[in-house]
Amino acid sequence: MSNMYGETAIPSEKPPEPVAVAPTDRWEAPEAVECLQFEVTEELGVPRKSEPVIFPAKEILQRTGLRPVACSSMRLFGPDGEIPIQIDERDGSGIWAEKPNGVLDADDELVFLAAVPAASKTVFRLYFSTQPSASPQQPSPEFQWRRFTTAEFKQKGCDAQRGNGVVEEQQSHPVVEQA
Repeated sequence: MSNMYGETAIPSEKPPEPVAVAPTDRWEAPEAVECLQFEVTEELGVPRKSEPVIFPAKEILQRTGLRPVACSSMRLFGPDGEIPIQIDERDGSGIWAEKPNGVLDADDELVFLAAVPAASKTVFRLYFSTQPSASPQQPSPEFQWRRFTTAEFKQKGCDAQRGNGVVEEQQSHPVVEQA
């Protein structure tokens, strides 16, 4: 599998092909200041469903003049919507930072799982800005149950739901007829 710039495991002298970026009024992350669009190429003919991709921050910083890039502002989108990312912050010596500074530095890494069909390319868009974004909604550790009314049961096909505001689960209990 090639890296994000279409480069194979053996580095190529060929520069990556530029990919057109959508106009800012159609960005998925309107709060972003910049968008870096790139392709991940699958060349072995094997469909990839959750292939780990490591994107060195040095390569992101080389492609943008924006400084500083706030790690919490970074959002990644693919063909099916937003993709969870992980920023591995390092301390300048290559060791993971014990106390991350929240700013993308040249030795940091962006990590995500990519889905790429066999022998094809998938386009991804990385949005970011200089300002940290609001914290994403954090799930509560407490799950709460809610029983459905008869009307909701008929519509949803289940009689209870439990969740914590982020993760939801519905349950159905079989109806036992009395003899």
